[in-house]
Amino acid sequence: RVLVLRGILEFLGVLVVLDLVLVHDGHVVRAVLVLLVHHRHARAARAAQGRGGVGADARERDGTTWRLYECVRDEESTLVWLPDVTNASVANTSRSVMRDLVPTIDDGYSPAPYDGLVKTPTWFWVNPVLWRPVSVTASVPTPSGMLSVTTTATPTTLRFQPGDHRNSSVECDGPGWAWVPLAASVAPSDCSYQYLDPSFDRPDGVYRSRLDVVWEITWRTNTGASGQLPDLRTGSGQPIRVRELHALVEE
Repeated sequence: RVLVLRGILEFLGVLVVLDLVLVHDGHVVRAVLVLLVHHRHARAARAAQGRGGVGADARERDGTTWRLYECVRDEESTLVWLPDVTNASVANTSRSVMRDLVPTIDDGYSPAPYDGLVKTPTWFWVNPVLWRPVSVTASVPTPSGMLSVTTTATPTTLRFQPGDHRNSSVECDGPGWAWVPLAASVAPSDCSYQYLDPSFDRPDGVYRSRLDVVWEITWRTNTGASGQLPDLRTGSGQPIRVRELHALVEE
């Protein structure tokens, strides 16, 4: 259910009701300046004609064009300002708060980050409980009625940057799985990386690796339109020390 924050604002000389709607799990997560106008019918109020660019019935504010409309309800009319918005622009507004909503990844490594060995696969994974879609719904009034856009972030892959300059990154589908004894020989993980060189000659003797979750961002409106936005990545860096062991054979 969509919750609404309301207030009164005098914008460009016209008293209107303002609102924002950005909802996640039934809670408003951010307020953005839009106008909420209760009306059954709206038609543009051409009070004056401008020449070139934005006319007298339109104004620019923070990169958004607002247009003056006459709203008629119960034979009473009121002049209000409504934003010119598109489905994608509303979805982008939702995406801007998505980074704050997706969970912080709980990652794991085996061997432990400071116990890596040359030519021994390093497994990486994240908590599978957090591997689920996250959605937020934004609603904004338009001359055609309320437009609602639900933007969803879905985790798709893990992206590991080993920091050894041999490979810029490796990716695997899903959250990976935690290493358990004998698992590597029975069911090797696709979410792993094998270092070929020790890290002793790197600053602080470690590789500067990074593990990210790649989130696919899609949106769908209450009118049936849909689309996709650029991926979102969340993660953190992890120093990894890799050693090289030599066997000593005595005769």
